[in-house]
Amino acid sequence: MPYPIPGSCPVCGKELNVAELHCKSCRVTLRGDFTLCDFCRLNSEQRAFLKNFVAVGGSIKDMEGILGISYPTVKKRLAELAEALGVGHRFPKPDLKKIAAERLRLLEMLAKGEITADEVSKRFEELTE
Repeated sequence: MPYPIPGSCPVCGKELNVAELHCKSCRVTLRGDFTLCDFCRLNSEQRAFLKNFVAVGGSIKDMEGILGISYPTVKKRLAELAEALGVGHRFPKPDLKKIAAERLRLLEMLAKGEITADEVSKRFEELTE
């Protein structure tokens, strides 16, 4: 039985590359410098979490029940998984206080007649993009 591919070097912890691939069926062997996919770099716990998450259709509530952990813990593990896959900071959270302050400023400008309702609507949309 083959062993699972380790996601990082057991000695130094750095990224591993694959040097050889072998087909059991036709016995062809490929040698080279192949990189592991992002998912191959996940540890066994992260792979199990991801597999369960996909199986429940991305339901955090179902993950709470399956794993017996709280909502914040599920969210934390999702964030760790996203970070491990290199997508952790791709979609930053909007600064809701800044957006609210800008909306208030726009409404005040509208009340003073300095801006039109259409312009306010357009800028509101831009704030949430």
